[in-house]
Amino acid sequence: MEDAAALAVSLGARVRDREDEEVIVVDSPGGFTFCLVRWDGETTVPAPSRMDGAGASRADQLCLDIPPTLFERERSFWAALTGWEMRSGSRPEFAYLRRPAGIPVRLLLQRRVGADSGDRVTAHVDFACANQDQLADLHVARGAQVTGTFPFWTVMADPTGRQYCLTKRDPETGRAPRP
Repeated sequence: MEDAAALAVSLGARVRDREDEEVIVVDSPGGFTFCLVRWDGETTVPAPSRMDGAGASRADQLCLDIPPTLFERERSFWAALTGWEMRSGSRPEFAYLRRPAGIPVRLLLQRRVGADSGDRVTAHVDFACANQDQLADLHVARGAQVTGTFPFWTVMADPTGRQYCLTKRDPETGRAPRP
């Protein structure tokens, strides 16, 4: 953990806090706060959940929403910190880190587009789901709102306004559907 914190700092991050040698709180160069914790060799990826007839789904991706001016720096930072291979995404504003086997969550980097790109890196969770439309309907019935619909994902907001996405990636494999 200390080695990872030292590496993060050498790559431009800032240590914000340390909590009883259990957690090191760090800000990426673009201001995204994350925690470093001990890894005990866990390699089991949780099985997808099945909810009320909406098919299988699983939280499988953390999407970092990055202002355009910080995109290349954050991209380099996360690739160097994790040691994972950086890959181009399906669209020019996306890049992702190829996760090793046994790691349950993929890391997607998204260059924000539009006038209101902000000045700090933020993040949202993406859920891979077998039936995007049925799961969106279920989430709406439980208080979420649909804020955008695209061919391969639906942008949702939970009842407090935090955004997340439902994607057409396979909840078992994480693979995107072929166009």
